[in-house]
Amino acid sequence: MFIEEMQVFRRLSAKSVLVHVVFVLAIGFFSGLLRAQENSQLDLSGRSLTSEQKEERVEAKLLRVIDGDTIEVLSPEFAKTRIRINGIDAPERGQPFSNVSKTTLIGLLRLDTVQYEKTGTDRYGRVVAEIYVADERIALKLVQLGVAWHYKQYSKDKLLAAAEDKARTSKLAIWSDQNPVAPWDWRRRPKAERDRIGSGH
Repeated sequence: MFIEEMQVFRRLSAKSVLVHVVFVLAIGFFSGLLRAQENSQLDLSGRSLTSEQKEERVEAKLLRVIDGDTIEVLSPEFAKTRIRINGIDAPERGQPFSNVSKTTLIGLLRLDTVQYEKTGTDRYGRVVAEIYVADERIALKLVQLGVAWHYKQYSKDKLLAAAEDKARTSKLAIWSDQNPVAPWDWRRRPKAERDRIGSGH
């Protein structure tokens, strides 16, 4: 009788262990999916990239600032690389506050080297990346100062969204305009109209 009870106990124990292992594996699988969703971010071409896919932060020599959201650097491989700052969109050339935005970015970079983390490429083949100077995230700073929009179509970054709301409420720079036009809307306007309006800022 005792032997039969021990055999039943062993069968139950083995079954319980198997159920427990399957349960733990299931939790791990779904936790991994959630982490992947939380870590994903969109580049300017709309592709989703996870934090595991992002490249390591590298240091590069700053060659020039093209506009309020684009710079050119000399990569560690000594190649000229044009970088579009991730998550933002700055006023286009000729658009109100375009010069202010570019000048502000020049002031923030201030050094001859920058650090960047590549997050993807856009439809024009440019590198899309987070830019840092002394661990300061430049995209966030530009939005906080009101010289760039949070590019919501391609970015779900809550920090950028909150920074834009605060800058808008405070009527900083682009938000001091009565009818600020987002760069993606400006680009849709006929060239003749854009030329007629000009910068003026």
